[in-house]
Amino acid sequence: MFVPTEGLYSEIVRNPVFFDDLRREEQIIVAGPSTLSALLNSLSVGFKTLNIQKSADHISKTLASVKTEFGKFGGILVKAQKHLQHASGNIDELLNRRTTAIERTLRHIELSEGEPALDLLHFQKDEEEYED
Repeated sequence: MFVPTEGLYSEIVRNPVFFDDLRREEQIIVAGPSTLSALLNSLSVGFKTLNIQKSADHISKTLASVKTEFGKFGGILVKAQKHLQHASGNIDELLNRRTTAIERTLRHIELSEGEPALDLLHFQKDEEEYED
């Protein structure tokens, strides 16, 4: 409650029991001309603090969700890396062992003419295949 004169305000504040009963039991805050600005600033700071606290709670929950999802993402990324390494190992085995084995087996086969074999397999000549 705003009391418009300092005299009236000082009469209310002079009796601390009455002033305290107004605040506690009746939930009335008394403000005079000299205390109104301080009271309004105090309320403003209180509301800003409450707003910041709500925002901080929201940010904290969001970060907790991100942390959980990032953990899941890391696990999936590790699995993908293992699969890629396995696939890379398989390709290396194909390139090294199997290609060598096929080439070794094919060395014993002699062709009288190379052109008919390329036509049977529907391959183009190497020169045509790599031209720009």
